[in-house]
Amino acid sequence: MNVLAMNEERGATWRVVHNVYLQYGVELGLPGLILFVILLACCIRKAGATRRMAAGTESGGLLFHLAEAVQISLIAFAVAALFHPVGYQFYFYYLAGLALGLEAAARAQNAQGGATLV
Repeated sequence: MNVLAMNEERGATWRVVHNVYLQYGVELGLPGLILFVILLACCIRKAGATRRMAAGTESGGLLFHLAEAVQISLIAFAVAALFHPVGYQFYFYYLAGLALGLEAAARAQNAQGGATLV
């Protein structure tokens, strides 16, 4: 719908917005954009917290590496989002789900006293 909104504002020559943040801003307004940025920041922080939590245990090697990979991927998405209008594609949502799932796995591992989760 961003094409219709931009054509109404800027004239009939507008095609599409060129990044995720503008896409959310045009389609969902400022509240939607702020909620998306907060969600993105929270997922990056959760992946970092999971990485730190897993680094403190002996058997957290796999979780540490997975959390580090998810955190780097989320940061890469945040930067790449400046150049690609893929706000409603699955990329971010898969990574966000992985960040939350890894946090739950790290909490379960710590609750079991550091036993390896398979």
